[in-house]
Amino acid sequence: IILIPGNSYKQGHKRSKIEKNTRCQNETSKDQIINDKRISFQQTFKSEWKKLKSKCISNVRALKFCDQIRRDAIIVLFMLSIVILMMLNHLQNFNSIAIDGRDRLSWDGIGNLADLYTSLQSNDVPFLWQMPTGTHLLEDILVECFGAHTKNSLSLGLETDLTILTLNSAQSLNKNVMLSPELFRISTIFSPTVHGRLFTLLRHPVYLTFDRYHNLVTNNIIQMPIDKYLYSSYFDDNWITRSITNSEKNDLLSDHHVKFAKEVLRRKCLLGLHENVQEFVNRIERFFRWNDDESVTKIEKIRRETCLSKIIEEQKLIEEEMFSQYPKEGSYVWKLIEKKQKFDMEIFKYAIALFEDEALIKYKIQRQRSKFNSDFVDGK
Repeated sequence: IILIPGNSYKQGHKRSKIEKNTRCQNETSKDQIINDKRISFQQTFKSEWKKLKSKCISNVRALKFCDQIRRDAIIVLFMLSIVILMMLNHLQNFNSIAIDGRDRLSWDGIGNLADLYTSLQSNDVPFLWQMPTGTHLLEDILVECFGAHTKNSLSLGLETDLTILTLNSAQSLNKNVMLSPELFRISTIFSPTVHGRLFTLLRHPVYLTFDRYHNLVTNNIIQMPIDKYLYSSYFDDNWITRSITNSEKNDLLSDHHVKFAKEVLRRKCLLGLHENVQEFVNRIERFFRWNDDESVTKIEKIRRETCLSKIIEEQKLIEEEMFSQYPKEGSYVWKLIEKKQKFDMEIFKYAIALFEDEALIKYKIQRQRSKFNSDFVDGK
């Protein structure tokens, strides 16, 4: 018996085949959707991960930066504490500096020298601190232009170089000028009621050294080249520093001596420079009020100015003749003298700045006086 499928069987078989294809398509679309979602999720995850990673890196950098700032702050505070301790130690030792373990230098030795920025009193005595071959120009001006003459009969009981000049028509002690190279010994003459008023004229240490050497050769005291002179017993190194700090020739100098010397000059001394001697003489006149005396007429003032200009011009001619003999700046001899006069060179550079600052000394004294008066009125 042969069975021949009917139409119904063919239709059912076709239907099942269509359903199978449809089911396969559905499953394929589902896999595609799942795959698309997976890819989308991966892309989203990567994007978010990058954002999170960048935030983490920035936070880590910020934390590292904060840690660095904190470490730097600790280091700075530590260094500041060291500096403060050093300053306190310096202030404690400033008024008394040990020298070679055997001597002590203090403000007591020059305590009776008046502070520069205080008002001049009628019994203050001008004290010209003489420099070797350095202040002779100023001395000549006092004698020739201001008519100063040596005062007679003064017994001080001191074995020291001291000259007292009295200006013409002197009506007060501040027209009697003391002259001496020995700063500390002369300072003991003064008292808390009679102060000394220190002033001096500074010159470049190289020129001072050569002038001293030239004088010794001219007077046949030595006959040697200057480079040998600088290592001989005739040579005095750092004379300014040693004089201010009361140090002996064989004492070892240090930065402590230089600091002390600078402070003494700043607080106690009216400074002049050899190159600006005319300006310095005008400052001296104003400071000591040498022109305030009624006996100083207008004619006398003109005579002083003419005399001052004449002496300065004569000094320039002398220095022009000597200039060819001076060592050239930057030469071997120049550098050698600078090395031997190391501390005086540092003080001279500081003195240049002080000279500029002291141009306003009159106004500073007036300002200090007005402040004192206001404090006195307020009961401070």
